[in-house]
Amino acid sequence: MNAKLLHLFSVFFLFSGIHLLSAQTVEDSLLRYRDNTDLIVRLPSQFRKIQALEAASMNPGLSEPDRAALQHQLEKVKQETEDNNQAIVAAFQKYFAAMPTYFIYDTTHSPQQTVFLNDQLEAAEEKPTGDQLIQLRFGRPRADAGNQAESMVFTDSHLRDLQRPFPKPVAMTGIDFGINKLLAPEIAFEKLLEKRIKKLNRRLSLIF
Repeated sequence: MNAKLLHLFSVFFLFSGIHLLSAQTVEDSLLRYRDNTDLIVRLPSQFRKIQALEAASMNPGLSEPDRAALQHQLEKVKQETEDNNQAIVAAFQKYFAAMPTYFIYDTTHSPQQTVFLNDQLEAAEEKPTGDQLIQLRFGRPRADAGNQAESMVFTDSHLRDLQRPFPKPVAMTGIDFGINKLLAPEIAFEKLLEKRIKKLNRRLSLIF
């Protein structure tokens, strides 16, 4: 093989290697460490809604009945948020075993530097020990600009929605939820969580 042909082969393999490295996705990187990866569940804090109600209730132009109504609504939102988050934590602890799971509020910017929560939504001593982490957020999938329902969405540590082979978003709604809301509203959310989290566990167990 002459020097010119050898040079051409060298250039080819060099650019092939660069292409393979550049083609590696976030999903590929996470899958390489699947045996040492933790899941961080981002609990809905309703921060903006609570902040808006607090600001509205402090308006000096409000009548006392209107102020009382806003404060009542504020307390209701806070209580419902806490109840729902405790239900989410309990459901993950009961039905999800695909990988180690930890909990933070969705107001957290960096999951590596934060206080994690126990089942009472209090500071927990236990922290993730895995080399990698993925997150699960509650919200609309960013890749879908349509009317996608509120869902549980897997993301990377920078909150970029994960694509295949990670499970697609699981909608937090459906006919079953609507029926339970009518017939047994006090357990409707817990039943929804049970079904959806079991589904996530089955799908993620195929990967991890």
